[in-house]
Amino acid sequence: MSRRSLFPSPPAPRGEMPKAEGGSAQTYNLAITYPPNVMQSFVALDVETANPNYASICAIGAARFDDGVVVDQLYQLIDPRDLFGSMNVRIHGIRATDVSGQPVFPEVAPELETFVNGSVVVHHGHFDRNAIARASERWQLPPPNWDWLDSAQTARRAWPQFAQSGYGLANVCQTIGYEFQHHNALDDAKAAGEVVLAASRRLGVESLAALAHACGQTPVLVQPREWQRGLWPEHDQRLGGEVIVFASDVDPLRSERMSESIRLHGGEILRKLSPRVTLLVVSDQALRTNRASARSSQHRRAEQWIAAGRRVRILSESALALELRGRR
Repeated sequence: MSRRSLFPSPPAPRGEMPKAEGGSAQTYNLAITYPPNVMQSFVALDVETANPNYASICAIGAARFDDGVVVDQLYQLIDPRDLFGSMNVRIHGIRATDVSGQPVFPEVAPELETFVNGSVVVHHGHFDRNAIARASERWQLPPPNWDWLDSAQTARRAWPQFAQSGYGLANVCQTIGYEFQHHNALDDAKAAGEVVLAASRRLGVESLAALAHACGQTPVLVQPREWQRGLWPEHDQRLGGEVIVFASDVDPLRSERMSESIRLHGGEILRKLSPRVTLLVVSDQALRTNRASARSSQHRRAEQWIAAGRRVRILSESALALELRGRR
Protein backbone atom coordinates (compact mmCIF):
# COMPACT_ATOMS: atom_id res chain seq x y z
CA MET A 1 0.00 0.00 0.00
CA SER A 2 1.07 3.53 -0.60
CA ARG A 3 1.07 5.86 2.35
CA ARG A 4 0.36 9.57 2.32
CA SER A 5 2.56 11.58 4.61
CA LEU A 6 1.77 14.40 6.95
CA PHE A 7 4.67 16.19 5.27
CA PRO A 8 3.62 17.83 1.97
CA SER A 9 6.13 18.92 -0.64
CA PRO A 10 8.18 21.59 1.12
CA PRO A 11 8.02 25.22 0.12
CA ALA A 12 11.19 26.91 -0.98
CA PRO A 13 13.16 28.06 2.10
CA ARG A 14 13.00 31.78 2.81
CA GLY A 15 15.96 34.05 3.54
CA GLU A 16 4.70 24.86 37.28
CA MET A 17 5.90 21.58 35.75
CA PRO A 18 5.44 18.23 37.57
CA LYS A 19 8.59 16.69 39.00
CA ALA A 20 9.24 13.11 40.02
CA GLU A 21 10.32 12.53 43.54
CA GLY A 22 13.32 10.60 44.92
CA GLY A 23 1.59 -6.99 7.04
CA SER A 24 2.28 -3.52 5.67
CA ALA A 25 1.73 -0.04 6.83
CA GLN A 26 -1.71 1.47 6.82
CA THR A 27 -2.58 4.13 4.26
CA TYR A 28 -2.95 7.65 5.62
CA ASN A 29 -5.95 9.64 4.45
CA LEU A 30 -4.72 12.93 5.89
CA ALA A 31 -4.62 15.56 3.17
CA ILE A 32 -3.09 18.53 4.96
CA THR A 33 -1.69 21.62 3.30
CA TYR A 34 0.42 23.72 5.60
CA PRO A 35 0.77 27.48 5.02
CA PRO A 36 4.32 28.04 3.74
CA ASN A 37 5.04 30.80 6.27
CA VAL A 38 3.81 29.11 9.44
CA MET A 39 5.59 26.67 11.77
CA GLN A 40 2.41 24.63 12.13
CA SER A 41 1.23 22.74 15.17
CA PHE A 42 3.31 19.78 16.29
CA VAL A 43 3.68 17.64 19.41
CA ALA A 44 7.05 17.14 21.11
CA LEU A 45 7.37 13.95 23.15
CA ASP A 46 9.82 12.39 25.59
CA VAL A 47 9.79 9.27 27.76
CA GLU A 48 11.79 7.90 30.66
CA THR A 49 12.27 4.20 31.29
CA ALA A 50 12.70 2.16 34.45
CA ASN A 51 15.61 0.13 33.08
CA PRO A 52 17.47 -0.47 29.78
CA ASN A 53 14.43 -2.27 28.32
CA TYR A 54 12.76 0.19 25.95
CA ALA A 55 9.31 -1.11 26.91
CA SER A 56 9.72 -0.14 30.59
CA ILE A 57 8.31 3.39 30.16
CA CYS A 58 7.77 4.99 33.57
CA ALA A 59 7.00 8.58 32.52
CA ILE A 60 5.70 10.32 29.41
CA GLY A 61 5.80 14.03 28.70
CA ALA A 62 4.29 15.75 25.68
CA ALA A 63 3.87 19.38 24.69
CA ARG A 64 1.79 20.80 21.85
CA PHE A 65 3.37 23.72 20.00
CA ASP A 66 1.30 26.06 17.88
CA ASP A 67 3.12 28.81 15.96
CA GLY A 68 6.16 28.41 18.20
CA VAL A 69 4.29 28.52 21.52
CA VAL A 70 3.40 25.71 23.93
CA VAL A 71 -0.41 25.68 24.05
CA ASP A 72 -1.03 22.37 25.82
CA GLN A 73 0.96 19.78 27.73
CA LEU A 74 0.66 16.29 29.16
CA TYR A 75 2.71 14.56 31.86
CA GLN A 76 2.03 11.13 33.30
CA LEU A 77 3.92 8.76 35.55
CA ILE A 78 3.40 5.15 34.44
CA ASP A 79 3.71 1.85 36.27
CA PRO A 80 5.98 -0.13 33.93
CA ARG A 81 5.31 -3.41 35.75
CA ASP A 82 9.05 -3.91 35.61
CA LEU A 83 12.10 -3.50 37.80
CA PHE A 84 13.74 -0.11 38.29
CA GLY A 85 17.45 -0.11 37.53
CA SER A 86 19.63 1.90 39.90
CA MET A 87 21.34 3.71 37.04
CA ASN A 88 18.03 4.81 35.51
CA VAL A 89 16.79 5.99 38.90
CA ARG A 90 19.93 8.09 39.32
CA ILE A 91 19.23 9.75 35.99
CA HIS A 92 15.55 10.67 36.26
CA GLY A 93 14.83 10.26 39.99
CA ILE A 94 11.71 8.16 39.48
CA ARG A 95 11.44 5.19 41.83
CA ALA A 96 9.09 2.25 42.08
CA THR A 97 7.30 3.95 44.97
CA ASP A 98 6.58 6.98 42.75
CA VAL A 99 4.65 4.91 40.22
CA SER A 100 2.74 2.77 42.72
CA GLY A 101 -0.93 3.16 41.85
CA GLN A 102 -0.18 4.95 38.58
CA PRO A 103 -1.74 3.70 35.32
CA VAL A 104 0.01 1.20 33.07
CA PHE A 105 0.89 2.06 29.49
CA PRO A 106 -2.32 0.70 27.86
CA GLU A 107 -4.35 3.00 30.10
CA VAL A 108 -2.34 6.04 29.05
CA ALA A 109 -2.04 5.25 25.34
CA PRO A 110 -5.56 6.42 24.36
CA GLU A 111 -5.04 9.79 26.04
CA LEU A 112 -1.67 10.14 24.33
CA GLU A 113 -3.22 9.28 20.96
CA THR A 114 -5.90 11.92 21.51
CA PHE A 115 -3.25 14.45 22.49
CA VAL A 116 -1.21 13.79 19.34
CA ASN A 117 -4.35 13.92 17.18
CA GLY A 118 -2.59 13.38 13.86
CA SER A 119 0.20 15.91 14.44
CA VAL A 120 3.86 15.41 13.61
CA VAL A 121 5.66 14.08 16.70
CA VAL A 122 9.04 15.63 17.48
CA HIS A 123 11.56 13.57 19.48
CA HIS A 124 15.27 13.88 20.22
CA GLY A 125 17.12 10.76 19.09
CA HIS A 126 15.72 7.33 18.40
CA PHE A 127 15.18 6.39 22.07
CA ASP A 128 11.66 7.77 22.51
CA ARG A 129 10.43 6.45 19.17
CA ASN A 130 11.72 2.97 19.91
CA ALA A 131 10.32 3.04 23.45
CA ILE A 132 6.80 3.82 22.22
CA ALA A 133 7.09 1.02 19.65
CA ARG A 134 8.36 -1.54 22.16
CA ALA A 135 5.81 -0.59 24.83
CA SER A 136 3.00 -0.88 22.27
CA GLU A 137 4.28 -4.28 21.25
CA ARG A 138 4.70 -5.49 24.82
CA TRP A 139 1.09 -4.58 25.68
CA GLN A 140 -0.24 -5.85 22.33
CA LEU A 141 -1.53 -2.46 21.28
CA PRO A 142 -2.00 -1.34 17.67
CA PRO A 143 0.91 0.65 16.30
CA PRO A 144 0.79 4.43 16.62
CA ASN A 145 0.32 5.90 13.15
CA TRP A 146 2.53 8.89 13.80
CA ASP A 147 5.00 10.81 11.70
CA TRP A 148 8.16 11.54 13.67
CA LEU A 149 10.67 14.34 13.24
CA ASP A 150 14.04 13.90 14.97
CA SER A 151 15.24 17.13 16.59
CA ALA A 152 18.71 15.61 17.03
CA GLN A 153 19.01 15.27 13.27
CA THR A 154 17.80 18.82 12.72
CA ALA A 155 20.45 20.02 15.17
CA ARG A 156 23.15 18.10 13.31
CA ARG A 157 22.20 19.85 10.08
CA ALA A 158 21.60 23.30 11.56
CA TRP A 159 24.82 23.65 13.61
CA PRO A 160 28.16 22.51 12.16
CA GLN A 161 29.59 21.74 15.61
CA PHE A 162 26.93 19.04 16.06
CA ALA A 163 27.37 17.39 12.67
CA GLN A 164 29.28 14.42 14.06
CA SER A 165 28.95 14.55 17.85
CA GLY A 166 27.75 16.55 20.83
CA TYR A 167 24.13 16.76 19.68
CA GLY A 168 22.65 15.53 22.97
CA LEU A 169 19.63 17.50 24.12
CA ALA A 170 21.38 19.27 27.02
CA ASN A 171 24.30 20.33 24.86
CA VAL A 172 22.14 21.66 22.03
CA CYS A 173 19.90 23.54 24.46
CA GLN A 174 22.93 25.17 26.04
CA THR A 175 23.90 26.42 22.60
CA ILE A 176 20.46 27.87 21.86
CA GLY A 177 20.16 29.35 25.35
CA TYR A 178 17.20 27.28 26.50
CA GLU A 179 17.20 26.25 30.18
CA PHE A 180 15.33 23.17 31.34
CA GLN A 181 15.35 20.33 33.85
CA HIS A 182 17.01 17.49 31.98
CA HIS A 183 15.48 14.00 32.31
CA ASN A 184 12.06 15.20 33.33
CA ALA A 185 9.94 13.87 30.47
CA LEU A 186 7.81 17.00 30.09
CA ASP A 187 10.74 19.39 30.25
CA ASP A 188 12.72 17.27 27.79
CA ALA A 189 9.75 17.24 25.40
CA LYS A 190 9.52 21.02 25.49
CA ALA A 191 13.26 21.26 24.96
CA ALA A 192 13.09 19.06 21.85
CA GLY A 193 10.39 21.34 20.48
CA GLU A 194 12.54 24.39 21.14
CA VAL A 195 15.44 22.76 19.28
CA VAL A 196 13.21 22.30 16.22
CA LEU A 197 12.10 25.93 16.37
CA ALA A 198 15.68 27.18 16.78
CA ALA A 199 16.90 24.97 13.92
CA SER A 200 14.14 26.26 11.64
CA ARG A 201 15.15 29.85 12.36
CA ARG A 202 18.81 29.13 11.79
CA LEU A 203 18.13 27.35 8.48
CA GLY A 204 15.72 30.06 7.36
CA VAL A 205 12.70 27.80 6.95
CA GLU A 206 9.21 28.45 8.24
CA SER A 207 7.44 25.11 8.14
CA LEU A 208 8.05 21.57 9.34
CA ALA A 209 7.89 20.40 5.75
CA ALA A 210 10.72 22.68 4.72
CA LEU A 211 12.70 21.79 7.85
CA ALA A 212 12.39 18.06 7.18
CA HIS A 213 13.43 18.63 3.59
CA ALA A 214 16.41 20.79 4.59
CA CYS A 215 17.58 18.15 7.07
CA GLY A 216 17.14 15.24 4.70
CA GLN A 217 14.52 13.60 6.91
CA THR A 218 11.52 11.59 5.86
CA PRO A 219 8.65 10.64 8.16
CA VAL A 220 9.14 7.39 10.06
CA LEU A 221 6.19 5.13 10.79
CA VAL A 222 6.68 3.12 13.97
CA GLN A 223 5.62 -0.49 13.55
CA PRO A 224 5.67 -3.43 15.96
CA ARG A 225 7.75 -6.40 14.98
CA GLU A 226 4.86 -8.43 13.58
CA TRP A 227 4.19 -5.61 11.12
CA GLN A 228 7.85 -5.29 10.32
CA ARG A 229 8.06 -8.98 9.50
CA GLY A 230 5.45 -8.36 6.82
CA LEU A 231 7.80 -5.82 5.23
CA TRP A 232 11.01 -7.78 5.80
CA PRO A 233 9.94 -11.43 5.74
CA GLU A 234 13.14 -12.86 7.14
CA HIS A 235 14.39 -10.15 9.49
CA ASP A 236 12.60 -7.29 11.24
CA GLN A 237 14.40 -4.05 11.99
CA ARG A 238 14.12 -4.12 15.77
CA LEU A 239 17.65 -2.73 16.13
CA GLY A 240 17.18 0.04 13.60
CA GLY A 241 18.96 3.17 14.84
CA GLU A 242 21.12 1.28 17.32
CA VAL A 243 24.89 1.77 17.17
CA ILE A 244 26.46 -1.09 19.12
CA VAL A 245 29.86 -1.84 20.64
CA PHE A 246 30.91 -5.08 22.30
CA ALA A 247 32.99 -4.57 25.45
CA SER A 248 36.35 -6.30 25.63
CA ASP A 249 35.06 -8.78 28.24
CA VAL A 250 32.57 -10.36 25.81
CA ASP A 251 33.78 -13.59 24.28
CA PRO A 252 34.99 -12.76 20.72
CA LEU A 253 33.39 -15.84 19.19
CA ARG A 254 30.02 -15.00 20.71
CA SER A 255 30.22 -11.36 19.65
CA GLU A 256 31.08 -12.44 16.12
CA ARG A 257 28.05 -14.73 15.98
CA MET A 258 25.72 -12.04 17.28
CA SER A 259 27.18 -9.37 14.98
CA GLU A 260 25.69 -10.95 11.89
CA SER A 261 22.26 -11.08 13.49
CA ILE A 262 22.60 -7.47 14.66
CA ARG A 263 23.27 -6.28 11.13
CA LEU A 264 20.38 -8.30 9.74
CA HIS A 265 18.09 -6.64 12.28
CA GLY A 266 19.14 -3.13 11.30
CA GLY A 267 21.87 -2.42 13.87
CA GLU A 268 25.27 -0.90 13.22
CA ILE A 269 28.42 -2.21 14.91
CA LEU A 270 31.47 -0.14 15.83
CA ARG A 271 34.82 -1.39 17.12
CA LYS A 272 35.17 1.19 19.90
CA LEU A 273 33.10 3.64 21.90
CA SER A 274 32.24 6.92 20.24
CA PRO A 275 29.59 9.60 20.75
CA ARG A 276 27.39 7.77 18.23
CA VAL A 277 27.11 4.61 20.34
CA THR A 278 23.65 3.87 21.76
CA LEU A 279 24.24 0.38 23.19
CA LEU A 280 27.19 -1.26 24.92
CA VAL A 281 27.12 -5.04 25.24
CA VAL A 282 29.01 -6.43 28.22
CA SER A 283 29.61 -9.89 29.63
CA ASP A 284 26.99 -11.46 31.87
CA GLN A 285 29.48 -11.52 34.71
CA ALA A 286 30.08 -7.76 34.45
CA LEU A 287 26.46 -7.04 35.35
CA ARG A 288 26.44 -9.53 38.22
CA THR A 289 29.17 -7.82 40.20
CA ASN A 290 29.30 -4.54 42.07
CA ARG A 291 33.09 -4.31 41.85
CA ALA A 292 34.15 -1.54 39.47
CA SER A 293 37.47 -3.32 38.91
CA ALA A 294 35.59 -6.25 37.38
CA ARG A 295 34.10 -4.02 34.67
CA SER A 296 35.89 -3.15 31.46
CA SER A 297 37.10 0.36 30.71
CA GLN A 298 34.35 0.70 28.08
CA HIS A 299 31.77 -0.33 30.68
CA ARG A 300 33.00 2.28 33.17
CA ARG A 301 33.11 4.95 30.50
CA ALA A 302 29.56 4.18 29.37
CA GLU A 303 28.40 4.45 32.98
CA GLN A 304 30.03 7.88 33.16
CA TRP A 305 28.21 8.90 29.99
CA ILE A 306 24.90 7.72 31.43
CA ALA A 307 25.53 9.57 34.69
CA ALA A 308 26.18 12.69 32.62
CA GLY A 309 22.80 12.31 30.95
CA ARG A 310 23.69 10.61 27.68
CA ARG A 311 21.20 7.99 26.53
CA VAL A 312 23.31 4.88 26.25
CA ARG A 313 22.04 1.45 27.18
CA ILE A 314 24.20 -1.25 28.77
CA LEU A 315 23.02 -4.81 28.16
CA SER A 316 24.54 -8.17 29.00
CA GLU A 317 25.29 -10.49 26.12
CA SER A 318 22.47 -12.80 27.24
CA ALA A 319 20.00 -9.88 27.34
CA LEU A 320 21.00 -8.90 23.82
CA ALA A 321 20.51 -12.49 22.65
CA LEU A 322 16.96 -12.39 24.06
CA GLU A 323 16.32 -9.06 22.37
CA LEU A 324 17.49 -10.48 19.06
CA ARG A 325 15.00 -13.31 19.52
CA GLY A 326 12.23 -10.82 20.24
CA ARG A 327 11.71 -11.87 23.87
CA ARG A 328 12.25 -8.53 25.60
